[in-house]
Amino acid sequence: IIKKTIHHTKNEIHRTPPLSKTTHRRYSTSTMVLELDTATTAAATALTLSTIYLLKKHHNLSKPQKLKFDYGKPAPSPLPLKILTSLPDFLRIPLFNSTAKPSPPKDAIDILGPNSDVSPFEISEVLAGKIWRVRYHYLIDPEFKKAMEGILGGSMADLKDKALEIVPDHLRETLEKDFKISEEYDALSEEERARNGGDMKQDMFVIKLEGEGGLLLYNPIRMHAEVKKWIEERGKVKFIVSGSSSHTNHLPGTALAYPDAKIVCASAADAKCKLVGMRPADYLYDVNKDGTGRGTMKDAKESLKGRVELFHVDGDNCTQALMILAHKHLFEVDLVYTPSEEGMKEIEFETGKTASHSKFRMFYYCNISPKIEPLGYELPIYRCWFLDPTTVFSRLGQDVPKSDGSGCDDMANSLRHILKAIREPGVCERVHCVHALSMNPDEFCEKVENTWGWLDGKSLIE
Repeated sequence: IIKKTIHHTKNEIHRTPPLSKTTHRRYSTSTMVLELDTATTAAATALTLSTIYLLKKHHNLSKPQKLKFDYGKPAPSPLPLKILTSLPDFLRIPLFNSTAKPSPPKDAIDILGPNSDVSPFEISEVLAGKIWRVRYHYLIDPEFKKAMEGILGGSMADLKDKALEIVPDHLRETLEKDFKISEEYDALSEEERARNGGDMKQDMFVIKLEGEGGLLLYNPIRMHAEVKKWIEERGKVKFIVSGSSSHTNHLPGTALAYPDAKIVCASAADAKCKLVGMRPADYLYDVNKDGTGRGTMKDAKESLKGRVELFHVDGDNCTQALMILAHKHLFEVDLVYTPSEEGMKEIEFETGKTASHSKFRMFYYCNISPKIEPLGYELPIYRCWFLDPTTVFSRLGQDVPKSDGSGCDDMANSLRHILKAIREPGVCERVHCVHALSMNPDEFCEKVENTWGWLDGKSLIE
């Protein structure tokens, strides 16, 4: 019966005609936009429910347990997502991967042309002759913005009242002005926003490998001709390392630009990128054994010959974060969201008057401040939803948390191990986060504690 149900589900999906403009509904998440035909939704609902019933009856599947912490606002559960996240993995995973395919956002070169005097890149030397930072400025895709607003409970304008309740008194007037500045900025044309430096920025790090030389690219960005030429002047790219399964927009393009480089990424990133033609990754750092014969974390470490250390954050089903350590500098993606206390002063968090300053203050008080939710940590709520096996968000990607919630314990122990390693004397001198953050190791450990210290109720710093 199960086999027949699955067979009919497959046939129903393959028979579904193209969506018409009058019959489709759109539901957004942080990584995808799902378009569902009404008839297909109804059919999938019946088939899925019967499949789930039979699977539970015959295999006695355990019921997911809610996290033991009160993290605050419950995750939204629209019916289409509930249906889709209930599908068997052989249907669910390919479906979500196909809707989360890498798609590079626009930047100044796309909008203003390659001969414009505005470049989306800022290049600086971090460690003389060994490490460089390439900061990339880009525009936010409107669909992605809508998706994030759906996840975070509305646009920042919708969250304004809550933000004004928790902001310190001396910043309330500033935050009021920030919302007005943001509204004016959003009304600008693409050309104006591109000339103003774009909507967002993230960093790629170029690392010179010891010994035989060559370069490693961590968190690849858009490979326009000007940055590609600059990279090739410094050596041959030997490794391309993706530090997050959620940061994949530029991985296929970078792999195409450097066909001889070894690709190191998570299996979820590999699955998504192959859908747009990227060659299979050489090393999958989140698996112990790959059935296709490709390398794992152990193989990647051996290939790097001790020149770069790799630290995978086990239990992080949302991003499968991978930190790397090279030349006593640590690099990370999406584990911390704000600078250190000293860094907040350096970026003029309270006093800065640019649109970028306004956006960051709004983002902090709408989504990051520990005063927003009862959990009391500097973390956007959707990261908790991904770790909670009872929410639809926990099944929005290839990787899902353990049904008993112990993935939080795994993540805590993994972070505890990494923080202990980098705090050893002489191991790490500086930490760099791809979202334009930099701090010393002690500040980073404290920031991780203030972001993830709730995972198992114990301190992450030993």
